[in-house]
Amino acid sequence: MSKTSHAQDDTHPPEALPTEGRLLLRAAYVYDFVQPIVTLGSEARMNRWIASQLDLGPGARALDVGCGTGLLTLAIAERFPECQVEGIDASGPMIRVARRKRARANCAFQLALAEELPYPDGHFD
Repeated sequence: MSKTSHAQDDTHPPEALPTEGRLLLRAAYVYDFVQPIVTLGSEARMNRWIASQLDLGPGARALDVGCGTGLLTLAIAERFPECQVEGIDASGPMIRVARRKRARANCAFQLALAEELPYPDGHFD
């Protein structure tokens, strides 16, 4: 894991980090409205189920990689209020929506790459 800085180029908008994955830049502001329709409401149930499968003790730290607008990140944070949950995404617009709608004392969001996590080894449980 490294803290490499990326220079912007013509192929990546300034609000995105260069990644091997796909980015949703324009969809960020309608994602929360469209996603329940597209998934027939199953995403919220799936997020709650995923959170229920975790075994996090008080003070644990969890990372949601590719968090988008933070729906799963918040589901984990709500299920484990004594834990710190962080979400990262390479899309600036997604992170802005996540911060505006879902940031809590135990739930934070950061623009970062899955390929280059900005955390030291062993930071998360």
